Amino acid sequence: MQGQPARPRRWIKYATSSLLWAVFFTFAFGYGLGGFIANYLFDLGKPDAAIAVYRIALKIYPWNAPNRNGLGLTLLEYGDVDGAIVELQRAVTLAPALSKYHDHLGAALLRKGRIDEAIDQFKEANRLDPQNKESKRNLEKAISEKDDRGAKQAP
Repeated sequence: MQGQPARPRRWIKYATSSLLWAVFFTFAFGYGLGGFIANYLFDLGKPDAAIAVYRIALKIYPWNAPNRNGLGLTLLEYGDVDGAIVELQRAVTLAPALSKYHDHLGAALLRKGRIDEAIDQFKEANRLDPQNKESKRNLEKAISEKDDRGAKQAP
């Protein structure tokens, strides 16, 4: 019996190191690696797989604004505008100081026809980053679309 105590210790050491790697991978996947893999899959033309990876990563780390934004953009590109709006609103809630998230939400709202809300998001994006030319163009486009709709509705 005196020669056997080393075996349980090796098992405990192996189990502890395996557990630490599992925890590390879980958080790495949820925080950044999942978004990286999802972006890669989307670039390969596999939006279904990208959406699945984003959703898995968000189950692990639900308050990750970049992954929420990425999922929202992927859903928007894939045609699920309502789902995109939900995820982009969550991204804006998690990171309200990032102008690009407001810009992306504005684009989704504009595609849905919610022009006034889109204009509000584009204005907020411009307020947060006055140098962002894309959000300025998006704001001008939304205002122009609102004016066109108003002209069509006028008798």
